[in-house]
Amino acid sequence: MQDTDAFPFDYIIGSVHYLGVETVDLGPEFYKGKDINEIYVNYFNLVCEAASTGLYDIIGHADLVRIHRFRPEEDITHLTA
Repeated sequence: MQDTDAFPFDYIIGSVHYLGVETVDLGPEFYKGKDINEIYVNYFNLVCEAASTGLYDIIGHADLVRIHRFRPEEDITHLTA
C-alpha cells in the first residue's frame, strides 16, 4: 500500500467489494448456495477492519453486500457496533 500523504487528495474513500477473490456486487450468483449469514458477518468484519486502519476519511457504501437483495435470516445488528 502506498503512503496516502504523498497525494493531494481532499479525502480518501475506502470500500469493501471482495470477500476473498469474489466480488459481492458482480451478480447474484455470488450468493447462491452460500450461507448468507456468514457472508454478512465476513463482509461487515472487513468493513470494520478497513475503518479501523485509519487509512480512509470515509467508508463508502458500507452496505454494498445488500445489493442483490439477499438478506440474512439472523439478527445482524450486533455487527454494526
